[in-house]
Amino acid sequence: MFNDAAGLDMAHVPFKGDAQISTDIIGGHVSGGFVTVATAKPHIEAGTMRAPAVAGPRSPLLPGVPSFRELGYTQLDVVGWFGMFGPANMPKPVLDKIAADVAVVLKTPDVEQKLKDMSLTPTAPGPAEFGRIVKRDLGYWDAVMKKVGEK
Repeated sequence: MFNDAAGLDMAHVPFKGDAQISTDIIGGHVSGGFVTVATAKPHIEAGTMRAPAVAGPRSPLLPGVPSFRELGYTQLDVVGWFGMFGPANMPKPVLDKIAADVAVVLKTPDVEQKLKDMSLTPTAPGPAEFGRIVKRDLGYWDAVMKKVGEK
């Protein structure tokens, strides 16, 4: 996606996780890569890693780092998320109650702080909006997979 957006032809080098690629970035073995804010933030603060941009909107955890969209790379406007799922036929009152309870829990100071400590930004968009987010992202990633020839 970045190659396409930036008009580059860099080789994709798969890593087993953020720790391994971070070590190689810091050690100068690779020139860069994509890692989570949670992984990058301590290295950025220590001055051993630099963040030229973040995917999705600006992160409140790295407020001085622009988004790819701000830099003109609109294809890289993606955000990772966690969500709750249930059976397709879940009654609406049950769905709404679970969503309301989750929203309350996410606003609990202890939970907010724990998630912030993990470099996560909690949101509770509600069932309808979350459904739109899931459909949008599935469509986005489906298009990306087709573009790069994956199934």
